[in-house]
Amino acid sequence: MNWDDVKDAVAGMAPIIGTAFGPAGTAAGALVAAALGVGNSPKEVLKAIKNDPQAAIKLRALELEHKYDFERLAYANAVEHRKIDTLDIQDARKRDTAIYVNGYHNYRADILAFMAFAMLCVMVYMINGNIGIKPEVLAIFNMAIGALLKMIGDVFAFEFGSSRGSKEKELREVVFSSHRLGFFN
Repeated sequence: MNWDDVKDAVAGMAPIIGTAFGPAGTAAGALVAAALGVGNSPKEVLKAIKNDPQAAIKLRALELEHKYDFERLAYANAVEHRKIDTLDIQDARKRDTAIYVNGYHNYRADILAFMAFAMLCVMVYMINGNIGIKPEVLAIFNMAIGALLKMIGDVFAFEFGSSRGSKEKELREVVFSSHRLGFFN
């Protein structure tokens, strides 16, 4: 049992507190435990939420009393998640740069982008081609098309995003350094 289990239970009673749980929100667990009068462990807090009929009132009072603190924790969690996402993208770009510097090309990304675009075209054709798709299936197709458009958008954001200039600059610096050090002579 961990704080994620508690987060789900708390979010139904006090939504702002629920959003405060996360990488930067372990302090939220301590505040909830203190408000419920139990030890600072997820198991004890969850037990108190389930067994105490006044738990919802106590959590709502805690939320109103510390609204600013919980909103700050929720914001810190959002920032932390964004940092993690950014690091993930940076690692992928560094990997692509290393592949390029070593004289190779990353075909996997090209193939995935092409497949997403091809599936999008096939689905649009099926919808507009008078094939007689049932409305239930059409709803699924619409969701799949939305997902495919998101994937294609992610490819463009990765390749042509605001940091593309930084990516190209980094690549030029790596290639220049490699030539200067004699790797390509």
